[in-house]
Amino acid sequence: MSRGAPLPRGVASRLGVACATLLVVLLPTVLAARHAADPARGDELARIARALAPDDVGLETGVARGYLAAAAGTDALPAADADRQAVVVRARVRQLACLLLTTACVYAAVAMARGRLQALLACLLFAALPSVQGAGAWLRPEGPAAAAAAMATVLLLQVAHQPRTATWLTRRSQGVLLAASALCGVAAQALAVALLPTLGAALLLPGGLLAVLAVQLALRARRIVRRGGWLRWPVRAINRRLLPWTALSFLAPAVALWGLSHTLRGPAEAALPSASDLGLLPAGVAGWPLAGLLALGVAAMVVHVGATFRRSGRASAELALAVACAATFASYLRAPSGVDLLPMALPTAVLLAEGAQAALLLGRRALGASPRAVTSP
Repeated sequence: MSRGAPLPRGVASRLGVACATLLVVLLPTVLAARHAADPARGDELARIARALAPDDVGLETGVARGYLAAAAGTDALPAADADRQAVVVRARVRQLACLLLTTACVYAAVAMARGRLQALLACLLFAALPSVQGAGAWLRPEGPAAAAAAMATVLLLQVAHQPRTATWLTRRSQGVLLAASALCGVAAQALAVALLPTLGAALLLPGGLLAVLAVQLALRARRIVRRGGWLRWPVRAINRRLLPWTALSFLAPAVALWGLSHTLRGPAEAALPSASDLGLLPAGVAGWPLAGLLALGVAAMVVHVGATFRRSGRASAELALAVACAATFASYLRAPSGVDLLPMALPTAVLLAEGAQAALLLGRRALGASPRAVTSP
């Protein structure tokens, strides 16, 4: 019996990398799926009951109730416990699909900003968070809201990335692609806020990036004016860099406000985040290494992004990702204790991967290896 011809070395290596990447991206969903068949929780049954009651004004927005009703896949909540359990398990499967989408966005965002190796580290550390592996299958609006916010981050990172092109036709096509990415990113931000109104940090990425760029450009333009006078003020260059983010800073809140005005069913104060007793990091001794990586990741990101931005002075995917992480963490600083921290999982995984990468580099230097950065596969 003849054997088939072997694959070329380049094809085999790429296929192996693709399979390994797929396994890592699937890992958080697989770990969360272990709890998909757990007994139905009371808050899950209450959410499904509110979603199936057309005249009830409760804790979720209209978009969140539509998602919960579609995930349940029934017109009325059954009376038998076994049938209710089947409805909840079916809804949890949809919730796991949202978690898979969030993980894919974590990989895409970190790969775009920091490379594929660090993106794989981010997915592995994302799977270690309690709100993912312990509560990733729970049915609540935080699941699709986190997925929508992650998609918005990836799309706006693509706008900040904007590769340089040469010909006029290519530049025009690239401009159309970036404009479409920006509009889709704004729509994803509005969807995240419509699902979970307390997730307003998703709207801060364009404004935060605009503020950082404005300060940097003002400092550079001041030096130019000192050397050549006010007639050399680089108006066109400043407008070209600030105009897209200025437009997005106004457009994103306007679209989100329009969406909330059509989806809120009752007072805005009633749309509260879900309750959860799980922390951001694992409890006990298991969380100490992750806490150290998180602190190291914050310091490493500040140093690396600051040095890179000081040299280039341009918006980049790295800077946009850092602003997105800072905005999300800042929004949860004043959050009451006991809220669901699934939307915090994405920036936490990004910072943990940054800390792991910095720890690898420090370890290489301690062992006397070359101080060059660890390359992506």
